[in-house]
Amino acid sequence: MQSPTPLPGSTPVDDPEVQRLAARWEEIVGMFTGGDPGIRDALAKMYASEPGMRDDHGLDAELMGYVADAQAVARDGV
Repeated sequence: MQSPTPLPGSTPVDDPEVQRLAARWEEIVGMFTGGDPGIRDALAKMYASEPGMRDDHGLDAELMGYVADAQAVARDGV
């Protein structure tokens, strides 16, 4: 049975569905931070330095890396 949501390692980060989800992620983070780059940076630092916070929200390091890679493709075409 295939997962309805792309998973790290199972779907390339340049896949259109992954790109759609990465864009939605960006949209949600933007709404949460009010578009403030300082708040966005603080949020990123918190998740990087406090794995417990990240894990409490189901955001393990593998998923965070996968999303970052997908966002890099959208941003930089890499």
